[in-house]
Amino acid sequence: MQSRDNTPGQNHQEPTYLPVPFPKAPPKEPRFAALRAWWETAWEEDGILHNMWQDVLSAPDAGLRHMALWLRAVLMVAGVSFAVLMARAAGEVVLQALHQLLTAVPKVQVGVDTSSGVAAVVDQPVRTYIAQHSAGLPVDGSTVYTLWLLTGIVGLVLGYVTRNNGVRAMWTAWGTATEQHPRSACPFRD
Repeated sequence: MQSRDNTPGQNHQEPTYLPVPFPKAPPKEPRFAALRAWWETAWEEDGILHNMWQDVLSAPDAGLRHMALWLRAVLMVAGVSFAVLMARAAGEVVLQALHQLLTAVPKVQVGVDTSSGVAAVVDQPVRTYIAQHSAGLPVDGSTVYTLWLLTGIVGLVLGYVTRNNGVRAMWTAWGTATEQHPRSACPFRD
């Protein structure tokens, strides 16, 4: 067996399968050099970022009417977005409160005489009617009764506060629809 040592006196031949060295590539410019160059020119005296920063700094003195249009647009979009988010949150709170009101744990007993005096004249026939006609509905009779009460209260309060004839007409229609039909049985009629 022949030794592969590099000792003088032996006839040693270089293997032909070694890779050929490639010339080195010229050095690349830094990765973010173009971005850094743009950044520096944008912050120069008449650069875009310098001018925008000057618009922001002069906005409190200029007021809303004379500030830069782009800054006014940004403020308006931010304000409208905030108003939409607040309206959505308020709507969720109102809907959750209405859901709790309509699905309250102590259910209103529909069809049972729980009122007395003058309130019973209107209340008891409505409870009886709702008890008789809410059997096939997807909501409970107590929910229908609560909605009936809520409609009357809202119509009365809004009609008084807003002095709007449409809301007053709604409350009048609510009262008229509540009035008992003459042929139906009323415990207070002879």
